[in-house]
Amino acid sequence: MIALIFLISEISGLYKEHRQELFTSTQWAVNQGVQSGLTLNSLKTQWFNLKIRLFDRRWREIRKRIKPGQLVLDGGCGMGEWVQFLKLNGIGGIGLDYAAEMIRSLKQTYPETEWVQGELQHLPIPDNHVDGIISWGVIEHDENGPQEALKEFHRVCKVGGSIFVTVPFNTPHARRSSMSQFGDTQNNEHFFQYYMTDTELGNFVKEAGFEVEWVGASSRHYALVFPRLYYAAVKRGVIVNSLVQLLVMPIVALLPSSLSMVMAVGRKTHE
Repeated sequence: MIALIFLISEISGLYKEHRQELFTSTQWAVNQGVQSGLTLNSLKTQWFNLKIRLFDRRWREIRKRIKPGQLVLDGGCGMGEWVQFLKLNGIGGIGLDYAAEMIRSLKQTYPETEWVQGELQHLPIPDNHVDGIISWGVIEHDENGPQEALKEFHRVCKVGGSIFVTVPFNTPHARRSSMSQFGDTQNNEHFFQYYMTDTELGNFVKEAGFEVEWVGASSRHYALVFPRLYYAAVKRGVIVNSLVQLLVMPIVALLPSSLSMVMAVGRKTHE
């Protein structure tokens, strides 16, 4: 595993993925959330919370650094699952997303929680306001790069606070999966996202003014191992995709090629 991470670190250059049709993860979340009324008190949500507690590297890193009673901003909150999960664990949360329809729905469903509409590059949040920031798979969607979002994270985070960010891992397997799903992405019309190595993501976090405390692979996905199977399952809906994932993940978890996201943890040490 150490040798694999070292090999990945040596890959240079951000992989720039384009897609013929631009349908973002937030757009998907809006559709799914509005259709379901954003109800998170379901068996699916209980399973989500259990998986986070038992298996998720992101939660392990968060609970080392964020204490109950502190306040965390979720930059790109989507359906708000993480904000609600943090609340269950005694951590205050602010959910921010650029999708106005999503934020309106979240405010109606969870009026006791603070939801804010805005962009990561221009956060409508005061300076030194939060104890931590999480942002899962969001900063890579700015074609100008993640620098402006990370600078804003530094501005609104208190000294001593931490940020936790993930982006797609730039590995040969990830690039092959992208090509398999979307063809020659450079010939497609719409920019979608960047893939980054652990070194690249760590450097961006450091350049924004944070002390980098940890960088490494944070999650796996079967799309990197079975891209065509994944693409076929997604087209058949959420239930089919979930069932396929449940069946193949015991195999996928054993394969280094399934590493899908890289996470960086940074600490604000000064203004």
